[in-house]
Amino acid sequence: MLAKVILFPTGPYCGNMPVPEEIILDSNAATIYFESQSHVSGRGFLLSFASSDHPDLITCLERANHHVQTEYSRYCPAGCRQIAGDISGNIIEGYRDTSLLCKSAIHAGIIADELGGQISVIQQKGASRYQGILANGILSQDGSLSEKRFIFTSNGCDESLSLEGRDTSNILFTASSSWDETNEIGELVQWSADKAWLKIQGPSWAANQSNHRQWLEIDLGERKRITGIRTTGSTMLNFNFYVKTFIVSYKNNSKWRTYKEILSNEEK
Repeated sequence: MLAKVILFPTGPYCGNMPVPEEIILDSNAATIYFESQSHVSGRGFLLSFASSDHPDLITCLERANHHVQTEYSRYCPAGCRQIAGDISGNIIEGYRDTSLLCKSAIHAGIIADELGGQISVIQQKGASRYQGILANGILSQDGSLSEKRFIFTSNGCDESLSLEGRDTSNILFTASSSWDETNEIGELVQWSADKAWLKIQGPSWAANQSNHRQWLEIDLGERKRITGIRTTGSTMLNFNFYVKTFIVSYKNNSKWRTYKEILSNEEK
């Protein structure tokens, strides 16, 4: 049974009364009552706490420009995805330094919102433009020049299975269907499964039908740990093809399993 501590013995704190920088508890739970006056408009208060397991724990509201170090590591709590506050950028080009750190880490796939986790950050020179994208349920904003940006380090887990400088002959693509067309000069154009690589030139993969029964299968040829998936719409000017949502199934010499949320067990 968890013991609860109500912080009345150390309060209340009102107006300009001095507030201690730290309140150290000998319990694993605390209850805090916050009451504001009706005639004052504001965003409330910011609570920061740490544990002996994670002394570098930060809040969901902490932004990268709150830190002056070039490199640092912090621990994000769970539940930062729905916190109000913009982020700008993406995992490839980096994030504007005004972005919320933990929300950016969820967007980048560095941590799961259900669990939180450790993040490692490197500050770099700002970029002229930050391209916003939708990832992991968070839409980052397009952003303009800032003095600094930050990127996440992930111990090599952000290496891409792309065509650039890699032997990809053992990776096979198959699909439920693919679309063929004859262009205006009579040439056959194939939107086949093997063209599903993100940066391949020309047509991408497109299913022959638009329904929920279409699939794309990628055989990696060996066991690999997948830490993220990036998608884009068609790059052909006259074809605005794209997929709104998808689910991921996987197998390793066994039956197919659907990738699900960590705590809710719902399809992710």
